[in-house]
Amino acid sequence: MTIRIIHDVGDKTLVLCAAAIVVLGIGLYAGYKINAGYAEYRLASMEQRHQDELASATDAMVQARESIIKTWRGLASFYADREHGRLTASGERFNMNRFTAATWNLPFGAYVLVENPKNGRAVMVKNIDRGPRRDLDRAIDLSRAAARELGMEHDGVIPVVMHTVTLEKGE
Repeated sequence: MTIRIIHDVGDKTLVLCAAAIVVLGIGLYAGYKINAGYAEYRLASMEQRHQDELASATDAMVQARESIIKTWRGLASFYADREHGRLTASGERFNMNRFTAATWNLPFGAYVLVENPKNGRAVMVKNIDRGPRRDLDRAIDLSRAAARELGMEHDGVIPVVMHTVTLEKGE
């Protein structure tokens, strides 16, 4: 058996092929690093926005405790994730990462301070929708972010104390 090596293509072609593979590999790696860096940047900016919103809501809660209009008790549940991005009755898009709620009792744009009496946690939410379903005997539906703040994600439905509050314009 004879093995023939073709020298016409030669070492130049082999070197060019190896160089192309290296360049391609570096390009893929760099693209991965760029995409990974961008994803980390987006995640960090989302977390910062969430922290800013949380700090703003906390400040509003402190002020709201001084401006309670009405207090009532009832059961709270939270929206299903499948509602994320859908239009609400107020015309706003539902965002499960914002502090919002749905109730039949209040006008759109009203703020409610919702407290979990079991653990003492509270969250300020804005009413942007109608609900929960009337046949469920619940007083308020919360966004997932609000449910997380109250520590009720695993319970699903909990008794809460709700305070309707007034906020100064610009708050």
